[in-house]
Amino acid sequence: MYEQRRNDAALSAQFRGSAQQAYRAINTCETYKFKHRDAYDLRELDAEKAVAAANALARTHADRLAAMALSDYLHELKAVRLAWQNRDRKSGKRNYAESTRELRAAKQKVHTSISTS
Repeated sequence: MYEQRRNDAALSAQFRGSAQQAYRAINTCETYKFKHRDAYDLRELDAEKAVAAANALARTHADRLAAMALSDYLHELKAVRLAWQNRDRKSGKRNYAESTRELRAAKQKVHTSISTS
């Protein structure tokens, strides 16, 4: 029983590699969030595929938590992009600031869950 709990608390090797690849894809997408639509859209599609691949490999509890964190990170990045596109509106400026804070928090959560397990 103890061994099972210990295994559930650690990322599986197969998932770790996929999660790191997904993290890099989302991070690359983040560098393009203020660029031309086509350049960003291609990176977003790559990130979505990488996150889906990581989700498919999640086996342990820690894997599933890290997969959720990756999905949250990508979701927050999309929210920042949308808020940036709507920044000329008064509500868009407020949403952009909030989304940027949430993006940083989501990125830190992913980084912590992938690097510590």
